Amino acid sequence: MIPPEDLPPANYLPALIPNYSVKLGFHNLGTDFGNGNLDCRIFQIDSNYRSYIKEKLKCREQHLSAYSREFSFKSKTKKSLIEQIVNTISKEYPSIFEIKQIRGRLRFRNNINKETIYFDENMNFESPNSTIHPKYASPLDALACQFQEDLAVMQLEESSNYLSVGHICFPSSWALEEKIGKDFSSIHMPVQGMNLKTGQYIAEVISRKGPFVRFVFGLSNDEKLNHHSSKNPPDSFVEFNPENPKLFLRIERQTTSPIHDANASLFTIRLYVHDCATFSKENKETLASFIDSMTEDQLMYKGLLKNRDSIIEWFRS
Repeated sequence: MIPPEDLPPANYLPALIPNYSVKLGFHNLGTDFGNGNLDCRIFQIDSNYRSYIKEKLKCREQHLSAYSREFSFKSKTKKSLIEQIVNTISKEYPSIFEIKQIRGRLRFRNNINKETIYFDENMNFESPNSTIHPKYASPLDALACQFQEDLAVMQLEESSNYLSVGHICFPSSWALEEKIGKDFSSIHMPVQGMNLKTGQYIAEVISRKGPFVRFVFGLSNDEKLNHHSSKNPPDSFVEFNPENPKLFLRIERQTTSPIHDANASLFTIRLYVHDCATFSKENKETLASFIDSMTEDQLMYKGLLKNRDSIIEWFRS
């Protein structure tokens, strides 16, 4: 097994475009962004693995229900979802994640943290012998603490859809407890300029086609992973000081995959945080143009309205 410390993280700065857009911008999974096989994977394990898992466990210890929730989670969807996650990640990283059938049970082993989880034929689990506190609350809770991505599930009904599951430890100024059980359009209601009339159509597409990948970009004053809205509300961006610039780009790599035979879709959200001071002149100009293209409402939504001019000037200095 290659230690995670030896696995370089992907770079998705090339996906940044100079014009801010709220269009979904779906690409087929595997679209080349310059990261080789990583661009083809749902899950991405890299040198930051241990710090991400440490932060997930910290979130759970502080307030589990703020970061992991279920709503009308169908047993068929649960079984298909667990099978899909286990099979996918073990194929993407066979030396790290091993699966094996043993006397009617599925054994899932993580060779980094040495945890072993057993699942029965219905994908119910036996909590591993672990010092984790609080103990894993569900199979999905246990699995989500094995990889760096956050995840969510959209359940599709005949004429509606809803967020049935979320394990979100690294949100960008929003709260899972305010989104769980809501439909696609309601979840994205705060996003300024987004066409919310197509929510049901989008839920249908991602439940039947894909996998797809898209990117969401934002700026913050710190490099913390967890920006739960109780800690970092949208208006928490402090005054930007060009003499002591603290500015970080948050890139969310989001994938969607149909959950087989469940009429549902799996979202994964992998967060990357970059210090803007380390960017090339070209990347800084792209970000300046990105901010310059935002409407006042969009700047307010992103928490950048007060600092727009000073940030653009610093990027172009």
